[in-house]
Amino acid sequence: MKKILVPTDFSPYSQNALNYAIGLARDMGASLHLLHTYLVHASADMLISIERYIREDAERMMEDNRQWIHKQWPGHPPVTYDIIKGNAIPVIAGMADQYDLVIMGTQGASRFKDIFLGSTTNGVCKATETPVLAIPENARYRPLRKIVLAVDDYEVTGRNVLEPLIDLAELNDADIKIFHTDLGNTDLGVDPIIGMYLAGQDYSFHYAPATVKVNESIHTFVEAEKADMLCLIGRKRAWINEVFHRSVTRREVFQTEIPLLVLTDIAVITDY
Repeated sequence: MKKILVPTDFSPYSQNALNYAIGLARDMGASLHLLHTYLVHASADMLISIERYIREDAERMMEDNRQWIHKQWPGHPPVTYDIIKGNAIPVIAGMADQYDLVIMGTQGASRFKDIFLGSTTNGVCKATETPVLAIPENARYRPLRKIVLAVDDYEVTGRNVLEPLIDLAELNDADIKIFHTDLGNTDLGVDPIIGMYLAGQDYSFHYAPATVKVNESIHTFVEAEKADMLCLIGRKRAWINEVFHRSVTRREVFQTEIPLLVLTDIAVITDY
């Protein structure tokens, strides 16, 4: 992962994600590209002056961010940025294909809900094949010792799906805890090829019966293991649908202080 895209709305949550991105990019030798999107809501006669003000203000804050990065990371690769007028989700998703990873903060002042995975983060996860790393409000960049990979009973169609996870585990010499909630008689268990894809990594398999909702089961395991990161795989109409569905109380699952890495298995995903 050598190219990282960091969308920002300049909220404290976005700034926290930027701080995380700086630490990760520094350790991985990656470059950062900042992206800010905006919309103008004004009458026609006010539109030009308001848009000019918005852009000038965004340019100033972007430059402040570039100076902050230089202060935190002397000798960093050139930091580039874009300020684009448009809806956040399609703009971010359209640009994400050029990058290896998207790092986003959650609970941004104007774009994110008061739950861990806000509407913009969730929308970007659905709209791009690029891995998304969602950084919650209180997360701070630190070495990863344990990463929980929560999986369903569908196959993982290639090692490339897990490569971002493997990169992070290798960077930190982290243990990967593969966790699966058994859904009963129809459950096929964990795809054993995952172990082959993770050859060379420290990993172990862990199971739990479906005595509670999948999201609650994941939450309990993450807390018990004191994990530093949670990783999920996005699929079409599969188990992740329950995790992200509006009817699920996402507060219970994702209001933890650890980042969430969402990978995409492109062979089976078109929507959550």
